[in-house]
Amino acid sequence: MIKLIYMEKSYMRLQEIERLKKDRNKATYYRERLLKKGKSDKAFKMQKKIDYLDEYIDQLRYAS
Repeated sequence: MIKLIYMEKSYMRLQEIERLKKDRNKATYYRERLLKKGKSDKAFKMQKKIDYLDEYIDQLRYAS
């Protein structure tokens, strides 16, 4: 029973990491589009979000 709960928790964590990776990829693509349009202020803010996502993904990866 304990092993099953651990496996479910681990699987949920993997799903969360994959979702966050997709979010990071979308944010990176959006940042590149902003830079092409010359909106560097918004691109800078988006880069801060991307950095935060990277840190959070690393925390989840090392916590498991």
